[in-house]
Amino acid sequence: MVQVQNHIHLDPVLSDTGPEYAPATTWVIMNYIPQQEIMAAVRYGAGGRLFAHVVSDDSGPIKRENYQLRIRIAGDTEVAMRAAYELIKSYNGKQLYYVDSYHPDNGSSHRDYVKRVWMKIEKSDPVSVGLVRFYVDVTLLDDSIETTAIPAI
Repeated sequence: MVQVQNHIHLDPVLSDTGPEYAPATTWVIMNYIPQQEIMAAVRYGAGGRLFAHVVSDDSGPIKRENYQLRIRIAGDTEVAMRAAYELIKSYNGKQLYYVDSYHPDNGSSHRDYVKRVWMKIEKSDPVSVGLVRFYVDVTLLDDSIETTAIPAI
């Protein structure tokens, strides 16, 4: 059944075991803000008139869906928590596979919900001795656009 889950899948590698076909690592999220974006070029003419060109295809403007997330980093021990933090830091600036929180139950195929994204860390809570939980704010930039506007090479 497809429903809102308490986690996302985010990893540079897709799992090829089991029925899920999803990014191998799951993360608990606390905030989820989808942001639609269109690609547009805006210029002013000699008379001060505004001209806009929106990239579109036969169905209208091409829209990207980016995401702002707050990921909870936690562990049973400080060592486990720091390992999870190092893992999420290693994703910064990389292309990843992503399944958002609206997806089928674990154990079911996630194939139709996998997207490609680029991850950017916006900020993270300070890491200190004895800390067992903290949060990392990230932006995921959509890289899964398929369109007829640009011919395939």
